[in-house]
This record gives sequence, C-alpha cells and structure tokens, in this order.
Amino acid sequence: MGDLMNRENKIAFIQVKLIEGWTDKRIREYLDLSERTYFYWKKIMLTEGHDVLINKQKPGPKPRFHIDTTNARRIQIWRKTYGWGPTKIEGHLDQHHGIHIPHNKIHQLLIQRELNKPIGKPRKTWGKRRWERKHSMSLWQGDWKDINTEFNPMLTFYDDHSRFIVASRRFTEATMDNTIKLLGIAFRKYGIPEQVITDRGSQFWNNMGEEPTEFTKFCLGNEVEHIKSSIGRPTTCGKIENFHGCYDKEIWVTNGNHAKFVRYWNYKRPNGAIGYLYPVEVFNRDKKTAINSG
Repeated sequence: MGDLMNRENKIAFIQVKLIEGWTDKRIREYLDLSERTYFYWKKIMLTEGHDVLINKQKPGPKPRFHIDTTNARRIQIWRKTYGWGPTKIEGHLDQHHGIHIPHNKIHQLLIQRELNKPIGKPRKTWGKRRWERKHSMSLWQGDWKDINTEFNPMLTFYDDHSRFIVASRRFTEATMDNTIKLLGIAFRKYGIPEQVITDRGSQFWNNMGEEPTEFTKFCLGNEVEHIKSSIGRPTTCGKIENFHGCYDKEIWVTNGNHAKFVRYWNYKRPNGAIGYLYPVEVFNRDKKTAINSG
C-alpha cells in the first residue's frame, strides 16, 4: 500500500496514525519503510514539526574528495622514500602539516600510482589495550638483537612511553661489559630513568643463581631498579621487539646505515602508537618532573 503514496502523503499518514494509536511497527510495515527512515522522520516531526519534514530535501551525494597536486606529490615521495602506509601518512599530515586527507583516499592514490603492496593475508589482532608508562624517563627497555647470526649483535635501549631510542649500537660481541658501557653512555646523555627492564639473557641477568650481576649492580649504583621480564612472556618487552621488526623492514631507508636509522626513527619517522608524532617530541614533552611525578 505504501508504494502508492508519495513522500508527502506517507508523512501525513504517519502523523494521523500516530494520533490514532498505531504502533511504530504497524506503520512501518504498512508503508514498507525501513526502520532508519521511519524513526528519522518521526524524530523530525516530533522535534521540528510536520512542515519542516515536508520541506526537508533528501541529502545528495557527498562531493568527491580531491587530493591536490602538492599533497599527491608528498604522499608519493613518502611512500617511495620511507615505505609509509596510508594510515601513517594520514597521521603525519594531520600532526605536522595541519592537513587532513582520509587514509582511504591516500590508499586509492597509491593504487592509482601502482605504489600499493597488498598484504598476503589479514593481520592478526592481539587486542587494543596498550600498556605504557605515563611519562618519559620512567622506564627504559633494553634488548640485544642478532645474537648468533652473521651480523654484528645490536643492543638498544628504548624509552617505554615515548618510543625514543636513548642508545643503540652494534658490537662485535654481545657481552655484559658492552651492555653496561652503552647504558652508561645513555645515562650521561639523557639522565637516569627510574627503572630498566630487560629479558633474562646472560648479558643482563644471572640465570644460574640469585647473585646479582655486574649489570644489576651498575643499575643499583645509579639508583635504577632493574626489572626482569617473566619467563615465557616475550610481550613484556614488546615495544623494543616491535622496533627490531621495523628495523629489519625499514633499514633500507638509510641504505643500511645504523646511526642514521636511529636518528630517522627518533626525529623523522611518525609513530602511530603516539598519535603520529615523532618520538623526540613526546620524549621531551612528557618527561617526569617533580610536579607530575605522582
């Protein structure tokens, strides 16, 4: 029956039947209206009046979003130079250029320019809650990489809150002496954090007994608490493990130069975990002070 009525007659019919006591379901089924349309019309009738609804025009299609030449060139350069994806580019434009371009439009542009790299299978989601300290200099994560491989082992210390790398270097050997040496350099350059967390590798911890290692003694001597990750819980140091993964995928950006990559990570690479800011911005902004130490 509703198919024989025009929009104006349907609105009038609703108004009359509501007064007569018809239920919403009965009116919708009689007019063959979707639930969304019916309740939208009813809301306008009750809040703004019958005449306002009659004169309301159905919204037309949204105007097409156009990426101007300058920003299209920027997007292509960042994709080719750094390998950034649409979401990272969107966040970088928002935070550092004051421009909002939806990531789906960026994705379309990359497809048009044949710069898209589809993933082989959907990524696995491990939950949305992120554990991190409230301030910089509260906790540093430390870990070795590339031990027992053809590469020189790499040691990195990483601020938990800001994702800022306070120290990272490749050594010929992964030893406790080298661990203490690099941590000391970081202490002198950036100051003393409250805590340092590491795994239970022999470069940090004594797995044969309770006797504290030279590394633990070095931390205690600088009034830093040394925390060990739980056995079988690699996600405890997940942020630095994520850095290792990004390092392997993106080291080509600096042609394999380790020191340049660390600087790129800290000062030029927007990080999605901190709102697409640079780690150095968050590290300096959110340092723990006497005022915010509570």
